[in-house]
Amino acid sequence: MKTKRFNLGVKIASILSAVAILSVGFASWLIVNVPEDNLQEVGSFTVHQVVDNSVSFAYDWGNDGTPSDDQADGTINFGTVTKTAQHNWFRPDSNVGAEKLSAEVAVAITNYKNLDSFSVRIALPDGYSDLVGANLITNPTVKLYAKDGTTDLNATSGANNTVTVSGVSSMAADVTDGNVCTIVVKIEFAWGSYFTVDGNVVNPINFYNNSAYSASLADDAVTKLNGTESVRGIYNTLNGASYDLYFTGTAATN
Repeated sequence: MKTKRFNLGVKIASILSAVAILSVGFASWLIVNVPEDNLQEVGSFTVHQVVDNSVSFAYDWGNDGTPSDDQADGTINFGTVTKTAQHNWFRPDSNVGAEKLSAEVAVAITNYKNLDSFSVRIALPDGYSDLVGANLITNPTVKLYAKDGTTDLNATSGANNTVTVSGVSSMAADVTDGNVCTIVVKIEFAWGSYFTVDGNVVNPINFYNNSAYSASLADDAVTKLNGTESVRGIYNTLNGASYDLYFTGTAATN
C-alpha cells in the first residue's frame, strides 16, 4: 500500500510539472527598438508680403518743374492788357500788372494703376456767383490733359464745379517712372459779357476807353470794378480771396 501511494504522488507531480512546462512555452521575449528622430523635409509655408501701393499726389504749379514760383503760377490776375481803344482816360497804374486769367497744375499720381477715376473740384469764394450773375466775369472752366499739356483727356463735367476723368488705371505712365502718371489740370477764368465791344468781350481798359470820358461812365467803372457797400464789384469780392482745388481718386476694382 505504501508503494501505491508513492506512485500516485509521483504521477501527480509529473502532471503538475508537465503543466508548468507547457505554460512557460507560451511567453515571448519582446524587442522594443525606438528609432531616433526621423527628418521629413516635406512641410513648407506659403506666406505673402505686404507691399504699400498707396496712391499719392504731388503738385507742380505751372507744370514747369520749378516749385519756387508755384504761388505766382497759381495766381489769377484780372489785370490789364495793351490798350487798343481810341481814348485814354481809363488807365492802370504800375501795380495793376498784366492780365493772367489761367493757371495750370501738373498732378503726378504715384501708383496710378490703383485708381479708376480722378476728379478735380474747384471751390470759389463767396460772392463769385454774384459777379457771374452780373456778367462781370465767367465761371471758370477746368480741363484735364495728359502730361504733354495738349492731349485732352475729355474729362466729364459734374455738379459743384467738378470734372472727372475715368480709366486712370489704363493711362500711359511717365517714361521716367513706370508707376507714376501725370495729369495736367488747366483752369481758365474770363471777363464777363458786360465788357463787350463790337461783339467781343474785351479787357476793361479797352471797354471803357472805347468811349470818351463821361461822369456816368466813370461811375460805372467804379461800381463794376470796385463795387460799393450794396453792390458787389470785382475788387471788393475777390481781393484777398482765393480759389481752392480738391483732388480725389476712386480706387480701381480688382
